Amino acid sequence: MIYEWIIIIRVILDLLRIPPFSNPFSAWIYRVTEPFFRRVRLVIPIGNFGIDLAPLIALIVLWLISYLVDSIFRTLLF
Repeated sequence: MIYEWIIIIRVILDLLRIPPFSNPFSAWIYRVTEPFFRRVRLVIPIGNFGIDLAPLIALIVLWLISYLVDSIFRTLLF
């Protein structure tokens, strides 16, 4: 859940057009999220419109993993 918030903060920084390494906080956010986004972009490249869907896809993947892990633990424990 913390990583989801980090992704949301990254999206906000991108919308505000804050350069990735303008301050230590934004640099840390980019260092933490970029490896995951890079893997997503290998599968789904940036479209013709220049819209980066990597944050959205990353959030969906995280939600799916969270749901799957939760359902597996629920079936094992009950």
